[in-house]
Amino acid sequence: MHQLVAITRKNFIIKKRRWFLTLMEVLLPSVLVALFVFLKLFQGPLFIPSRNGAVRGLPSAGLFSVLASYCPSNQEQKNVDGFIVDPRSRQYQILELLNAFSYLLDNDNMTLAKSKNLSHLAYSFEDTLKKEAEMAGCSGSALNLSEWTDCIVNSNSSMERINASFLELQQHTEQLNLRTELLTKVSSISETLMPLNDHRNDSLSLIRFLSYLICGGELPDDPTWKDAAFPRKTGTACPGGCTSASNNHESRLGILEAMLQENGKILYAPNVEVVREVISKATESLASLSKLKELAVIVSRTLSESDEDSENRKLVIPPRSLLFIKQYYGEALTLKTSNIPPENRSIIVEKWLSLGRSNLPLPEIIGFDNESALERFALENPTVVIAGIVFEDVSRETTALNRVVKYKIRQIPAFTPTTMGARDVFASFNGPRDWDDSYYSYGFLWIQDIIERSIISVMTGMSVVEPGAGMQEMDYACFKYDR
Repeated sequence: MHQLVAITRKNFIIKKRRWFLTLMEVLLPSVLVALFVFLKLFQGPLFIPSRNGAVRGLPSAGLFSVLASYCPSNQEQKNVDGFIVDPRSRQYQILELLNAFSYLLDNDNMTLAKSKNLSHLAYSFEDTLKKEAEMAGCSGSALNLSEWTDCIVNSNSSMERINASFLELQQHTEQLNLRTELLTKVSSISETLMPLNDHRNDSLSLIRFLSYLICGGELPDDPTWKDAAFPRKTGTACPGGCTSASNNHESRLGILEAMLQENGKILYAPNVEVVREVISKATESLASLSKLKELAVIVSRTLSESDEDSENRKLVIPPRSLLFIKQYYGEALTLKTSNIPPENRSIIVEKWLSLGRSNLPLPEIIGFDNESALERFALENPTVVIAGIVFEDVSRETTALNRVVKYKIRQIPAFTPTTMGARDVFASFNGPRDWDDSYYSYGFLWIQDIIERSIISVMTGMSVVEPGAGMQEMDYACFKYDR
């Protein structure tokens, strides 16, 4: 009524308009609303394609699972107890390489053990065999090979020394075979690990690498990959079948880039031993990333030394010793040969050396006496602080965590996306989607998950690995509207 009075006063008293213009101004909005309601009543069902819900891995699911969450969703991606599994992924090649290194590395100095001259060991075994045969009285010319072997075997003291000599020869032969297998895997995986020849540090470069390595995509041959590999509004297909980067994927990479920027900071309070233990457990995966540079240096050094060790790789066993080994030990010592072409070796060495020289920035962990000091630092350095964790009911005298641990997570607003998309008045974006769940996947949830698992690990003394933590959309109906 007040609105009607205002319209009448404006038209008749102020503007002196005719009566039908006033009537149109009053009725036109009502007619448009009635038309909108009429169309809604007779609107048919609007069907949308059915698909499986997207999987989002949280930090406790592991590094590869978290990296896979940056990949575009696909039908082959599966959620196995919170762990993201993509059958197209090339991550298993990396795991096999690391597993192979674990057998050969000396954990004390992170080096590969030097191999001895196999031919020298083989002739040393032959000399031991002759001496023990003479001492046991088995050197007669009338004995055939089987009788000569049985004669030596029956002498317990002789066999102890013969076994020791053979064990050394066997161990070094197996070590060189493992080394050869390792070099073969390094050669086959080198192109996979380092497909990028440029040194750009932007979201598109990182997405391109993850698409190839983690997501199972393909690298385009077009040198202008930045425009060709990630189409947005053009709708063109990606050459080679590689995955495209949406705006949401680029925004999610902001956290990953912040974690690896040179001056990134993770804050915690109070700075006491019991809290430091939890934070150390939560950030141990970051510390393990520093081993990648050492691994690259070891690989390059191993490849360089493989030519120098070529003389040690010759295994020549005298005929009688070879027959004795086959008859008594039941096996033949064989040495595998490397299949890395000499012309490719220098290229592979240079790639691993460049990786070893590269700068791998990791976030700095800083402790504060109290929350106020932490907050002041974050306000003075808002662009470098990733997150702050404040534990309550913990003092300098606290020696162990309470049964109920209370803590707060302080995160910069840029890492806490808005929920406006989930609270849209007109519900303009109905239907299944994976581009507006960042508030849940990359808000407080991922930090809370890793901190709580670290607390459990500290309290129980065991690493909490399974089950992994992940998020998955519920199945959505095959239509938006059904009248």
